Amino acid sequence: MTATVFTEWNTEIPDTEQDAALHEAFATFALDVVAQTMPAFFDFLNANDAQVVAGLHIFSYSTPAAPEVWVDVPAMANRLNFLPWAEPHETAH
Repeated sequence: MTATVFTEWNTEIPDTEQDAALHEAFATFALDVVAQTMPAFFDFLNANDAQVVAGLHIFSYSTPAAPEVWVDVPAMANRLNFLPWAEPHETAH
């Protein structure tokens, strides 16, 4: 069992830039941040085959038990505040 991550570079999201390398990099980064800062939550996402939407300042998840319910996780969204492949000044808002 494992969580599935969707990003703005994911080919499964319509009308977004499709770049498999950037998607993989950000999805890995997002899951690494979760695993390091909230390990029990990381285990929960994987154990429940959660679908995760991750992006700059965005982190939401849904589980197969309630696929129509998406839960925002502001504590995690606040940690996703830069692109792992960019310099900090390139992603400043």
